Amino acid sequence: MTHRLSKPQRIWTRDKARTAAEIGAFMAKGPAEAGAFFSSDTRRSYYRPMLRGIICGPEFPDADQAFDKAKEHQAELQKNAIMLDESAAGIDDSNIRMMDLAEENHLTYTRVVHLGSLLPNSDTPDNRDHLQAILDDYDRLPVEIRIKGYEDTTGSDEERMGEYATALYDEGLFGFLVQASVPVPTARGSGSFSYSNGHSTWAWFYGETFDEAAKKAAAWWKNDILGRARKAAKKKTK
Repeated sequence: MTHRLSKPQRIWTRDKARTAAEIGAFMAKGPAEAGAFFSSDTRRSYYRPMLRGIICGPEFPDADQAFDKAKEHQAELQKNAIMLDESAAGIDDSNIRMMDLAEENHLTYTRVVHLGSLLPNSDTPDNRDHLQAILDDYDRLPVEIRIKGYEDTTGSDEERMGEYATALYDEGLFGFLVQASVPVPTARGSGSFSYSNGHSTWAWFYGETFDEAAKKAAAWWKNDILGRARKAAKKKTK
């Protein structure tokens, strides 16, 4: 799959007010790719060099030729690229990176809670639902979200939710609490393994930003879930 532009990026790159230097700086970051195309008129496939989802050269019959042309064009752009503050312009790749991270690591986010938005209105029905789900899984929460001494709290569910919300506020925990689900790999013969979304497991992750929490979830998949599966697969070959 070739790199896709976000909607803000498409609008920005198509704006006639953009200068050639700005577009060049945007494209210079890449990735360089060979985009695959098909002509319904001639019934043939062909390739075109692309930089960051933007076509930057003519048609080629071979993907390697198109890719080499894209890399060549990228090198030229990088020589004279101006500084471009993509974050300030609202055209950075943050959401695209999160999309790629979820795809590469088989992550499904089953609950995303921004504590900074929840805490001022923790008594509303929807936010109480979030708090109840969090407290139901208290023993599985990340250690930084477990409040010291809270395990000994008694009282009704409403009282416990209120006390926990107050404790989070006092601790300054205003980031993102994310519940992520991944498929469970099954060890097969010859040192391999397989997995499907029909058999999954989940965990909670906390980060001051969503990016931070998502990266922790990706590391959990790679190092913990996938790591255990690889060890199990190796044992089956012995």
